[in-house]
Amino acid sequence: MSLDLARLAIVGSRGSRGRLLAIAAGVAIGVAILLVLWGARNGLHARDERSSWTLVWGAPQVTTADGQPAELTEDSLLAYQTVDYFRDERIMRVGVATLPGTTVPFPAGITPPAPGEYYASPALADLIDSTPSDQLGDRYGTRAGILPDEALVGPDALVVMVGYDPAEAAASDNFELLSGFNETGRSVNQAYQTILVIGGIAVFFPVVLFISIVTQLGAAQRQESFATLRLIGAPPRTVVSVAAVEMAVTSLVGAIAGVVLSRLVRPLAAMVPINGETSFTSDFEVSPTVTILVVIAMVAVSTIAAASRIRRAGIGPLGGSRQLREGRPSWLRVLPLLVGIGTMLLATLSIDHTFLPAGLVGPLLILGFTVICLGLVVIGPWVTYQVSRLVSRAARSAEAVIACSRILATPAATFRSVGGLVVAVFLVSVFAGSASVVEEQVTPREAPGLMPVDMLTVSGDDVASPDTIEALWSTDGVTGVIPGHAIDQDSELAGMVAVSRDHALALGFEHVPEAGWVGFDAADFTAAERDGDPELFVVDPDEVGEPDRLYVATDGSPDAIERARTAVDVSAGVSSIAMTRADLADFGTTRLVNSLAVLAYLGIFFAVTIAGISLAVSTVAAMLDRKRVLGLMRLMGMPAGSIRRIIGMEAAVPLAAVLGGSIGLGFLVAWMIVTRLGNGDYAMGWPDPLYFVTLAVSLALAVLSISTGAATVNRNTSVSATRFE
Repeated sequence: MSLDLARLAIVGSRGSRGRLLAIAAGVAIGVAILLVLWGARNGLHARDERSSWTLVWGAPQVTTADGQPAELTEDSLLAYQTVDYFRDERIMRVGVATLPGTTVPFPAGITPPAPGEYYASPALADLIDSTPSDQLGDRYGTRAGILPDEALVGPDALVVMVGYDPAEAAASDNFELLSGFNETGRSVNQAYQTILVIGGIAVFFPVVLFISIVTQLGAAQRQESFATLRLIGAPPRTVVSVAAVEMAVTSLVGAIAGVVLSRLVRPLAAMVPINGETSFTSDFEVSPTVTILVVIAMVAVSTIAAASRIRRAGIGPLGGSRQLREGRPSWLRVLPLLVGIGTMLLATLSIDHTFLPAGLVGPLLILGFTVICLGLVVIGPWVTYQVSRLVSRAARSAEAVIACSRILATPAATFRSVGGLVVAVFLVSVFAGSASVVEEQVTPREAPGLMPVDMLTVSGDDVASPDTIEALWSTDGVTGVIPGHAIDQDSELAGMVAVSRDHALALGFEHVPEAGWVGFDAADFTAAERDGDPELFVVDPDEVGEPDRLYVATDGSPDAIERARTAVDVSAGVSSIAMTRADLADFGTTRLVNSLAVLAYLGIFFAVTIAGISLAVSTVAAMLDRKRVLGLMRLMGMPAGSIRRIIGMEAAVPLAAVLGGSIGLGFLVAWMIVTRLGNGDYAMGWPDPLYFVTLAVSLALAVLSISTGAATVNRNTSVSATRFE
């Protein structure tokens, strides 16, 4: 056999070249996504390492031999962390105090800030420069420099390191004596890592199906080309070798293109917020070794699959005279799906029971989710076969009989054509269920007995000093300053806040008792919402202690709120941050839900897009592979409309058989994921309207793809197209 004949058999026509180009494109997409996901996995750890220094409470503390607080030395530092706010933006604030000549290494090699100086991240520095100093910049002092990228989680991170006087810091309960900065990373990343891995699998799985569909594009024409090689004397081993070389070269070209594509999409991937913050493009860098291994693996898998497919086909010199009938699917196909569900349930039910180590929960969720995705594909042909048996018994038309007969003969091939859409609907349901999670947090509203939404509160030993109160009264936009007093610890009302009756009325309470002093629960007063009237208590004047908190009323403008917050910070020194009720509601959250929603919407878009492309490709592929059979039907007198209805039924039966179950399964999986990763603190709500729009779009894509494939009936089943060599 000459090389020219082999080349002619493989790429000798425009259709063959188009098929190879489509295969290369599918491989390129798969390689690009795999490399980006691998880079994201590695980048998550890099983000943790860079930002670990901001987790002061996880750093090694210094104590004496008997466990008592030690004194600050050159080998230690005093530090504290808190969350500052500016117009609903979170600012990670780290305060530090060191002795001159300290030997403690600082993040990214920066010099420790002197008292009254600060380092800001680039994003925060830009925010400070664009904002009047009395609203933000004055809180931190004089800028000593910019925090380098090596110390930040991402380019839009709002982080500040503020220097304090060692004596002032040592006298504050906010600071901890540490031997160095934390280097262990964020504990919350266990949940995020699991979410990202599951999301990566959910995104990559449709791509794998897409590649599987694309590599089978034009399989019938390819078998005819290889039959030509057999006809001119090529042995079976040579035909298999030609098929392997064809796929190896095509997949290699696609894999190399995928490497280039992955580098082009990294900046877009870096813009996806993780834990509320974007990443640096360098976080998605993949080592050359991993890149080469991915390319080799993709080429090897594609080549072996193509060679084994041709070997199983048993192509002879005369080609294939009839379509091979598939074996009847066994009920054992149900087992992988049940195993996957059971694995995830095991991890979920371990919330209230400690029969699983904490480190095993994430891997079990990932393993269970992966097995469920595989199980959905495995069980599809069996469900399709069972449903088609029921439909065939009720069939009353020639189109229905022919469609059901074809499904019963090739249930795996029939389901494969719509499998991408079925998996996509399952994944969309998982994403939508995850995005519907409702955290126990609501938007604060105005109500009697609740702190006004434009009021700030701050607590601490020195926050209610005369100097601070005077500074607040002189701040533009502040309309009231109300001190809250502690109550004697021996009193039955200990732990509550005492204010004068006039101040209680100024705070918005109604039905205030006729007494000099009244008490209320500070947590109830600053809650996001509350049912029922607040309860006020009469306080004995002898039990009223010193003021330990302030309530600062403003005119409601954002500028006034930020000026008041800054005035408290500057005057009170090392103290708690002044917050509104909205800030307090946000302060206790990790924003896991918001990040989960962002990832979910991206996953929905990606899954539906890939599914639509896969369905269109599989429909065209099925039409090309069956055009001879369909052409014979046309020669026997069957109208083109009847053939279009047959094609439609062959797609509708497997969709109807599996679609509803995949939706329910998707929400079950979403419930297991968010319940376990949220430790039972999150509850699923109704899906976003976007979910129902997505379902409608998915069905529209299915109808459009099937209609597009059916529209080619006249062209591909004409008398001139139906020919035998």
